[in-house]
Amino acid sequence: MGRAALLVELDGLDAAMSLYAAIETRRAAAETETVPAGTVPAGDLVDGGADDPFAGVTEVVPAARTVLVRFDPLFTDRDELAETLRGLDVNGHVEHRAKTVTVPVAYDGEDLDAVADLLGLSSQEIVARHSGHAWTAAFGGFAPGFTYLTGGDPIFDVPRRKNPRLAVPAGAVGLAGTFSGVYPRPSSGGWQLIGTTDVPMWDDRRNPPALIQPGDTVRFEPVRAQVTANGSVDTVCDDTVAADASQCETSRETHDAGAESVRDHGRLAVAVTDSNHAGNDASESAVPAADLTIDDPGMFAAFEDDGRRAATMGVTGSGAADPGTFHLANALVGNPAGTPAIETAGGGLRLTAHRTLVLAVTGAPADVTVDGTHGITHIARQEAFLMQPGERLELSFPEQGFRNYIAVQGGFDAPRVLGSASADTLSGLGPAALKPNTPLAVVATATNVPQAPSDGTLPLDKQQSCLQAMCEPTGEPTSCGRSPSKVAGRAVGGADWGREQPACLGAVSSPVPTVGQPQPWPSDLPATGTTTTLDVTLGPRDDWFTAQGITDFLDQEWTVTPQSNRVGLRLHGGRALERRDARELASEGMIPGAIEIPSNGQPVLFLRDQPVTGGYPVIAVLTKSALALAGQLPPGARVRFHINNHGKESSC
Repeated sequence: MGRAALLVELDGLDAAMSLYAAIETRRAAAETETVPAGTVPAGDLVDGGADDPFAGVTEVVPAARTVLVRFDPLFTDRDELAETLRGLDVNGHVEHRAKTVTVPVAYDGEDLDAVADLLGLSSQEIVARHSGHAWTAAFGGFAPGFTYLTGGDPIFDVPRRKNPRLAVPAGAVGLAGTFSGVYPRPSSGGWQLIGTTDVPMWDDRRNPPALIQPGDTVRFEPVRAQVTANGSVDTVCDDTVAADASQCETSRETHDAGAESVRDHGRLAVAVTDSNHAGNDASESAVPAADLTIDDPGMFAAFEDDGRRAATMGVTGSGAADPGTFHLANALVGNPAGTPAIETAGGGLRLTAHRTLVLAVTGAPADVTVDGTHGITHIARQEAFLMQPGERLELSFPEQGFRNYIAVQGGFDAPRVLGSASADTLSGLGPAALKPNTPLAVVATATNVPQAPSDGTLPLDKQQSCLQAMCEPTGEPTSCGRSPSKVAGRAVGGADWGREQPACLGAVSSPVPTVGQPQPWPSDLPATGTTTTLDVTLGPRDDWFTAQGITDFLDQEWTVTPQSNRVGLRLHGGRALERRDARELASEGMIPGAIEIPSNGQPVLFLRDQPVTGGYPVIAVLTKSALALAGQLPPGARVRFHINNHGKESSC
């Protein structure tokens, strides 16, 4: 599946789960043998040694009939990994890193009686059979914290509702086919609902946040529902419920899409929560002064970094849509490559600085201006520049391309979920999209950038002369820097804290990090009305399409429709793709860059917020460089696909 993943197809769910368990056991053994416990952060590569084919495996995603194995080609040879997977013992006993989870359920679902009628049983028998068998967590998907449960009573084979509900409450317990599951959050859905639970399936404060993970054993325990005087519902455990009484405590939470908890840090990062949805920690109630304010986010703006790895919990990777441009923004201001930055789409963002900051804007060529006391200055290329208190930055609509990245020296203090500050627009995980008048904090301020004189008389061109002195390897400050476009510099891999600041900066309480080498705006990005060629590798489901379907996929131009976002690009062409195999595809793992073909024959090109699993055949997968380029495709741009099955991609 592309150049950095293998999709292993098996006979059924049992075989898929056996292979998943064998892979996880193999990875755990490799980690135990070669890496001291606790030394590998969550989400990092499992380093089983240079000769271990599992050394670069990054994620394993089980599904109904397949197991998706993602790897880093820099550490793992594709053919060697495939051969090792074929040789794994999936029939013998394998150790599961699993647990037993007891879920109290009030069997009061709207579809309970309908399911009973369908199966020819009483409602009481449905409850007894559903709670009387242990279920096994098979695979995640659909939403963070949602897990497909299998292995219950054999009588359960229930069709989905003909008309899916537009609103299913969090905690709803349902049936679909031979699966059972618990909705982790309010959403639409077509499962038959037979009960509800107050146990949260997902909690950012829990480690891991997902209560149920693949391989776990799940038991449902019947409880009674009582209506209190204020009309709310409390759950009361029966005498036979598990001894852990905390499972029976009411834990319903009101969901507010506009309220975001601030976790994993102690400073302001996103819009302040409503007073009725304040964080649990007392430290979160104190809001520090903002370092800058987003006056207008434009069409769309959110925090992104290098993303997260938690697909087994139903969480997609997210991360910057154009990683190279994102990394350049951080290099320009001297930050580590993965420091959170603001990703904008379609331009229009405006912000105001409240203290002296070093920023950089990269990506789609746009008119970038700084409006201050000394007038408007145009940022003529991708470079670091100074902003003083009260100055305003504005981005116009891009001339070509679609996305820009704004980095600040020190990094934005953004909330992290599962180790990442990336906004997941599909599930709503991570920081919320930025809104007008959003105050933001910077991790390190006041001591790592030059400050203006107390009388505020240092004009921007003089600031840039000082910034030039920061960038130059040798020499004294000069007056040649008349605008940001004249700043010289050198590329850096991170902050150089050993440099002595130039005298024009005055007294600064700590050394100043260097900034990266300025770069011209790119001139070859996609634009509305132009055609961009994207390299792909065919498969894994290209054999589901006729020869004419493959020809039409490669030979015609596809237009990016306005119904596109960070999840994926909906494309439209004159000829829908013809399928050879009309069967319904069981859900299987999905990756960024996969090109899925729904029943209408019009491609959906998945970007960084793609679903963890998908149910339509993937005809091809973009190469790594093509995926980054696709992140810059604006609505109205045209694309062609070109087969590129030669060479190996590196991963940095």
